[in-house]
Amino acid sequence: MTEEPAVKKTYPGINIVGYNLAILIVYTLISWVAYHSEGWGLDCLLIAAHVVICLITSFVCVFILKYKKLSGFWLLSAFIVLVIGFSTCVASFNIKI
Repeated sequence: MTEEPAVKKTYPGINIVGYNLAILIVYTLISWVAYHSEGWGLDCLLIAAHVVICLITSFVCVFILKYKKLSGFWLLSAFIVLVIGFSTCVASFNIKI
């Protein structure tokens, strides 16, 4: 009896989540370096815009058959960016006060 090697299930859409997290980190660092303590307002606006763009992209992907499976990853990205971004804004605001 031969054992078959375990097949690793990969999710190609998970790259979308990784790219969105990388973008979040980049513009958070840029706003912090450029404005140091006053960059939290710009960061909050960028996070809100990022979440809206992810949500719009998710809804558009639902209607395009080729990208229908990726809509969940865009929605997951929006949720993760919202949670991490909101906590970043709250932490920055608390440190500011």
